[in-house]
Amino acid sequence: MEYILNKANPLTTNNFGINAIKLDLDLPKDLKNFSYKISPYDKNLINVTLKANSELNSRIGLKADNYFELNITTVDNVRINKPLIIEYNLSEDLISCININVGTYTSLNVIIKCTNTDHAINYLKQVTNLKANSKANISIVNLFDNRVTNLVAMESNLEESSVLDYNYIDLGSNTKVSNYYSRLNGNNSINNFNNIYFGNNNNFLDMNYYIGCVGHNTVAKITSEGVLKDEARKNYKGTIDFISGCSGSDGEELENCVLLSKNAKSKSLPMLLCGEENVTGAHGVSTGKIDKERLFYLQAKGLNDKEATKLIVNGNFNKILNNIKDENILELINKSIESKL
Repeated sequence: MEYILNKANPLTTNNFGINAIKLDLDLPKDLKNFSYKISPYDKNLINVTLKANSELNSRIGLKADNYFELNITTVDNVRINKPLIIEYNLSEDLISCININVGTYTSLNVIIKCTNTDHAINYLKQVTNLKANSKANISIVNLFDNRVTNLVAMESNLEESSVLDYNYIDLGSNTKVSNYYSRLNGNNSINNFNNIYFGNNNNFLDMNYYIGCVGHNTVAKITSEGVLKDEARKNYKGTIDFISGCSGSDGEELENCVLLSKNAKSKSLPMLLCGEENVTGAHGVSTGKIDKERLFYLQAKGLNDKEATKLIVNGNFNKILNNIKDENILELINKSIESKL
């Protein structure tokens, strides 16, 4: 069945060919199981439940009849320092929703690690709810191979004085569609959305990221660092929306795409929407080959072209990868990047 997904809001001219994508998908009607592992966690601090549910909708624009829902809820007033790692390995098509609910005055670090053993469609909706004065670092790490079609819809809701660092590390899959929708409802809330993407072979990527500033004195930042090589294609849509009443808010959006092939194609559409006067906003996009002067400087230090390219790409990525607080997963990420370079 053909779906129209990831619609830009607001729409731009059709001549850009970036408003939405058409994707032919055969979603499963019956789901057999959701095999996952969570480690480590204290049952006195974190409650975990899993149930089958019906009718999953997301802002990516894809409706599913049945799905598995994993709910993770913390108690209030705790600081959970060690990362909570959720890992699942696809052996068949999976449709799931992972809800993460962080209590007041609570901090939490979650890493969702995605791998596979066979051809599959992965449709994941992830919702993060932060209560007042809470703090979370949420990471999704896509380590699927090219046999997977991956669709990820991320949503966040922030109450007063909450802080969310959200990291989407998008390295695997052949077709990758991702959507982020966040609302800073509480005054003084902060949301940093960080994205790394890598497209090679004939990969297709479509990204649509949105943060809406609602409360007073909120801070929204979208940072994307990417690489395209071979015949990979990418659409990027990023929006920071200053909604009427969000006085004193700041927003910034930056995307940097490095092209390692003349056949790789990149389209970008950064947007700032402003319904409030007393705000500060900025956006920028950079797309192109690695700067020749930087390459020359590194080659003068004794590095060959491949080594210099790797060093520059890793430098771009590391400022985001510093948010991944697990050495084993960070090692897997670095190995995946190195294999693609």
